[in-house]
Amino acid sequence: MFIITALSPIMTTHNPLNLDTFDEEESKNPFGEPILLDDLRKDIRNAVGQPCPAIQNDGGSPGDAGNATTNTAKDLGSNPTTSFTSCADTTDIEDWYEFTMDQDYNIEVTMSNYQNDYDLAIAYDDNGSYFAADTSYYGDPVETVTSVGSIIESTPGTYWVVVFPYNQGASSSIGDYDLDIWTNYTESCADWFSPQNDANTGQDAPQNWSESPTNMGNNVTASYTGCLDGSDGGDVFAFDVPVNHTITATLTMDSGVDFDLIMHQTNGSIIDSSGGSNDADEFITSLDSTFENQQGTYYINVTHFSGSGNYSLDVWTNFSVPIPNLAIDNISFGLAANPGDIVPVDITVINDGTLDLTDSFMAEVILSVDSGQTWVDHNLGNASWTSGLAINATQVLTVNGAIPTNIVEGEYNVFIVLDSNEMVAEKSETDNVELADDTMEIGNSVNACATPQDDAASGSDIGETVATSFDLGSDPELEVRGCIDSSDEADLYKVTITPNQPLEVTLVTAPIDGADFDLSLDLPNGTS
Repeated sequence: MFIITALSPIMTTHNPLNLDTFDEEESKNPFGEPILLDDLRKDIRNAVGQPCPAIQNDGGSPGDAGNATTNTAKDLGSNPTTSFTSCADTTDIEDWYEFTMDQDYNIEVTMSNYQNDYDLAIAYDDNGSYFAADTSYYGDPVETVTSVGSIIESTPGTYWVVVFPYNQGASSSIGDYDLDIWTNYTESCADWFSPQNDANTGQDAPQNWSESPTNMGNNVTASYTGCLDGSDGGDVFAFDVPVNHTITATLTMDSGVDFDLIMHQTNGSIIDSSGGSNDADEFITSLDSTFENQQGTYYINVTHFSGSGNYSLDVWTNFSVPIPNLAIDNISFGLAANPGDIVPVDITVINDGTLDLTDSFMAEVILSVDSGQTWVDHNLGNASWTSGLAINATQVLTVNGAIPTNIVEGEYNVFIVLDSNEMVAEKSETDNVELADDTMEIGNSVNACATPQDDAASGSDIGETVATSFDLGSDPELEVRGCIDSSDEADLYKVTITPNQPLEVTLVTAPIDGADFDLSLDLPNGTS
């Protein structure tokens, strides 16, 4: 049986970024940060092809639909519901249609029956700059935009429908297009409840934590209902939580709406938040935060994102057993060393649990050639702390690590492991291992084998064939070192295994950037 180590070719996979890919990614979150129309224009090229008629009929009336900045946009009136055909070309690269929308009304626009590629937006004015409330520029053959879920949802004002022709390569994107526009009244909480009765408070709950929200009591576990719409940005409630307790809340809502959930401190700083898309349930908790087990008043904010509808808010306040928790707050060390050096590594440990620590604990420093911690790594040493650690306090431990004299020189990752013998009862054991951001360069990295080679202390290079392989003997238990490079792409070792004996082989790749070695187990006939 033969073991072969081989040098793999280094390959780079390049995925070029193109505008279509960018547009596709952008369209996945149309209601994020507002898009400045000037920025949107940078992604839209002028169309080429046959021009529109000399006398256009944009919006169903003679003339071209201009733009808002020159006061030449076609006026569609108030709360428009209409359909018409218009045209754009190389000298008419934008058509703007102005409309007004009343309180609790929303607009939807679809564009169709055009050649190649047109793009669509709903724009609003903010101190002389025009922003896109919603855009559609990857939905061919139909583009659709709506005010629902945007910054202008159910908000009265003057807005614009903007049409851009987009040219891809040599194909034409000019000519006629159809617009279908609907503006409808959107029922709100005021239509369903008069007055509102959020969480049985007899009123519409305040939208902000600073507006003296109703205190729902101490150590509360209860369920509440409420209502949000486009003109009601949020409902905030206050809850008192005793010491050594946590508070948790879940939010469910009507289908087709999107509300979010936030937990605030008394100064408005966020403790936890949940912002799932569409009508997904939301979940927040003080558990595992710096406020776990902390007594005080907590604000729970049901926040409107889109739509109008009802919600259910479930709140639990639970006793939480105080317990310490060790975590690694910072790692500091010299970035270069040589075999045999003593290297100080400073480790800042924090107790971010909910109870003072009285037990002692240990920190270890480990060098690894990869991003995982395994038995083949180098343990440089450890340091212990025996004087306890208060809640949120930190302590620096210094490990004077000894670099092995026979270490393979190259670039190593530095791991820190806390409490590996698990002597401390902690809230979480998952944060006791940390990979440092920096690496440590040991000695001098090489990218070619020495001449002559000394594979497996043989005084020469190990061959790649059965005839030139190196015999490691019967049932071996040993470590051998060798070298391969671009001119010596494989080393073959022979091992003999007696019946019922297992064989396990571990290959440690050289700690050199770009090195990629493979390992295979072959039969005498060369079959893997």
